Amino acid sequence: MKKLIAIAAIFAILSAGAQQQTITYSMKMENNPAAAMMGDVTITLYAKNGKSLTDMRSQMASSKTLVTDSGSLTLMTAMGQKFYMKAGGLPHNGAGIKTPDIRYTNETKQIAGYTCTKAYLVVKKDGGADTAVFWYTDKLPLVAFGKEADLYKGLKGMPLEYTVNTPDVKLTVTAVNVSTAPIADSVFALSTQGYSKLDPAMLKQFQQ
Repeated sequence: MKKLIAIAAIFAILSAGAQQQTITYSMKMENNPAAAMMGDVTITLYAKNGKSLTDMRSQMASSKTLVTDSGSLTLMTAMGQKFYMKAGGLPHNGAGIKTPDIRYTNETKQIAGYTCTKAYLVVKKDGGADTAVFWYTDKLPLVAFGKEADLYKGLKGMPLEYTVNTPDVKLTVTAVNVSTAPIADSVFALSTQGYSKLDPAMLKQFQQ
């Protein structure tokens, strides 16, 4: 569950651009027997006019995360229960965020009909660094905001594939369909009716 929440947050931030785009990703988890219990995971991103919605679904849980300049709202269904979380906007001042070392390559491949270029992102942190592999296309804009935007500052386009290795699992998220057709405003209309507020103790339980 912790990995699902983290991936949803990353791609909600990445996709928050002005151009309308809908991208459907599949997520694969390796090297972790427990992760296999989640089955197929699908992530659909909707971006329009500086806001984004991430719709993530698996056999165990589903969530929708709306991100705007003013903050975020997440609706989550898991273990037969419905919860919501809200977070305020983050100042875009780079405080506490180290600009990543982006290492571009000339390697390319086709993903969902787009030519994508491989890049390594290395973000230094206390005690070491995290390295992720992005395959991005410069035909779709990457426009991020808030403090988290600095994590991807300098990336030359929208990632259509993302791979990260952690001590307990390898995650690969790959786009299977991309559309730039207009998106109805109703897609971004979320309601907390029928959902209970997720308190810190419950959130910690989900992140185990």
